[in-house]
Amino acid sequence: IGIHFRAGDQMPDRWVDPPRHAVSEVARFVECALEMDRALGWDATLLLFADTDRVLEDPLVQEVAGQGKLLWASSEDGIVHLDRSPAPLLLRGLLTSWSEWWTLAFDVDG
Repeated sequence: IGIHFRAGDQMPDRWVDPPRHAVSEVARFVECALEMDRALGWDATLLLFADTDRVLEDPLVQEVAGQGKLLWASSEDGIVHLDRSPAPLLLRGLLTSWSEWWTLAFDVDG
């Protein structure tokens, strides 16, 4: 189950973007995905994609990741904003961003 979380303004050293969701809201996204997993009777792995690594500080994210049920698919260089990041950073993160988008868009079951 893919989770796409956008905080917007949590990477000011990399780009300027208006705030979207507070980082504290990522737990609600994870809870929703877990409820969907239970309701459908699946045993799915959650894939968390976000525009900030601050989501990794959330206690529920840490708990579910510790159980092996949540994967953080990004790397530090992969956290970019396609239309706001400076070119050198964008070039390093473009492949990661593209693969994340592809996974969410096409690599699905159900």
